[in-house]
Amino acid sequence: MRQAIRLGDWSRSPEGITMSRYPSELPQYTPLFSIVWALMVKDYWMHRRDDAFVQSFLPGIRTVLAWFERQINTDGMVPGLPYLDFVDSQYPRDKILEQSANKSMAVHSLFYAYGLTQLAPLFARYGHQDEALHFGQVAARLRKATREKCYDTGRQSFADTPDKHSFSQHANIVAVLSNAVPTAEQPALLKRTLSDTSLVQAALYFQFYLFRALNKAGMGDRYLAQLQPWRNMVANGLSTFSEWEVNPRSDCHAWSASPNYDLLATVCGIEPASPGFRTVRIEPHLGMLKFVRGKIPHPDGEISVDLKRSGKSGLHATVSLPAGVTGTFVWNGKEINLKGGTQLVRL
Repeated sequence: MRQAIRLGDWSRSPEGITMSRYPSELPQYTPLFSIVWALMVKDYWMHRRDDAFVQSFLPGIRTVLAWFERQINTDGMVPGLPYLDFVDSQYPRDKILEQSANKSMAVHSLFYAYGLTQLAPLFARYGHQDEALHFGQVAARLRKATREKCYDTGRQSFADTPDKHSFSQHANIVAVLSNAVPTAEQPALLKRTLSDTSLVQAALYFQFYLFRALNKAGMGDRYLAQLQPWRNMVANGLSTFSEWEVNPRSDCHAWSASPNYDLLATVCGIEPASPGFRTVRIEPHLGMLKFVRGKIPHPDGEISVDLKRSGKSGLHATVSLPAGVTGTFVWNGKEINLKGGTQLVRL
């Protein structure tokens, strides 16, 4: 993890954005991946205790976010971007822009807003409250402009551009992640996003963000039903994750490896509740499963859960936390406090 973060920082161009891969003989810049790199630093901050390492990347993150701020147009949105402006392997970015007189992009604007919202607490934690406040203000303006120009009241969904010729899962996923829609409306928007087959569908890479949105909207129980592409990989004889579903090209590709994370973070429900994993939140989403067992490394040792359904809506759980670690266990809206050691939870 440290190597990947460090190489991303080393790859930054004089303009401020990162390369899509580094080191590489062929320089390739994929602007949205620069925000992904910054979010990697934030994820590392949440899972590990390494303040000096994390703080060393704040200057690089500043250059990435400043580059995107310079792209904001007179609509108050981020338009199609230079270089390899990649969203997802199924996302027809060029076709969408060719058909649109207005080149402002909902996905770009709201993904940037999402990044700003996620990174503001990181900067505030290390004494940069003014920057954190600025990030929040920019994100709020992006959300407002994108909702005003791209939300289609008839379809009750976000279009990809203000022309509203194209609609995608991607735009609506980042609308949820960035809070471009009120919290109370997010489950309904995601239900429409999953059921409307006319939308451009998220492929393996962007489904990571779909799963984040499902969790955020309290819909994590739908996660296991989304795994058919990965079941197909197993049926095709793969023991690693492919780049694409059809003609996979790479049979071992990181961007489709999200089950490595979500089987623990979504199904077992184990996630850090504060930086450095000092506290934990465990909110399982078993879907159709009757039981789950899992464990995850923690800076102080290991967290393990043994979960079994009880009746229609109950759960019996055995939870083990490292000594001194506290947190909460959540099931069907009920919360129980957790402490270090092994404990039984009955809900």
